[in-house]
Amino acid sequence: MKKLAYTLAEVLITLTIVGVVAALSIPLVTTSSQNQRNAAALSVAIADWENAMAAMLSTEGVTDVLETSIWKELPEQLNGSSSDDVQKKFFAGISSYLEMVSYYKNLGSLYTENYPKHISGENASGYLKSEDAMCMISKKGIAYIIEVIDSKDGYTTGFHINEDHTDSEQVENTESAVLDAGGNLYNIAAVIYIDVNGKNKPNTFGRDIFAFYMGNDGILYPYGGIDESIFARGDNSMTWHSRCSDTNKVTGLECTARLIENGFKVDY
Repeated sequence: MKKLAYTLAEVLITLTIVGVVAALSIPLVTTSSQNQRNAAALSVAIADWENAMAAMLSTEGVTDVLETSIWKELPEQLNGSSSDDVQKKFFAGISSYLEMVSYYKNLGSLYTENYPKHISGENASGYLKSEDAMCMISKKGIAYIIEVIDSKDGYTTGFHINEDHTDSEQVENTESAVLDAGGNLYNIAAVIYIDVNGKNKPNTFGRDIFAFYMGNDGILYPYGGIDESIFARGDNSMTWHSRCSDTNKVTGLECTARLIENGFKVDY
């Protein structure tokens, strides 16, 4: 006789299997969706910052960030140990070009919980110390974490490796040398980390925290990119291809360049 219905046991077994599959797949889908939202937010965050820097340069009639009043009014450095007066003045100056709603003196006060992690899940406190930078929160809820190493001359020192990779030497980059090597970054006005959702989780490099050098032209050059590699090494030996590959992710910082070069699509 032809079977017309399922037994209760069969229905329960089927529902159990569906539940198990859903329990396994929903977190993966949710994480993937979150990663893509963060990637889209990064695109906006970069554009907002670079537009603000372009407006600042245009307003002051200069082409070098180091020549703007905001940088000239700084002491030699800006970081999480800078005085309240210095940080407030810098915050106010940036806010006149990119609307900021608040600032935190340092990383420790921004991330009172859930301190940043490497993409491997390891705590990044040994790599990114709480006093390294001050943090500004934009109207869109994006955290710009910034450190100025030398407000007067910028930072131009790379550590170029010799041909047999047995040693390295400090090299003062020049514009002509960098351009000849195929790069654009030769002087760093600031180190900037962008946390696209503020202090909210996951607070992980390469997921919602992304790293950049800002050149004295106001452009953000991503960690893991060819420009950073030429600045630091004189060649393309230190790009994301070796440090955010499918088999080797060092910290997640270099994944910034991979994400941008892939059109803000998360494929890692």
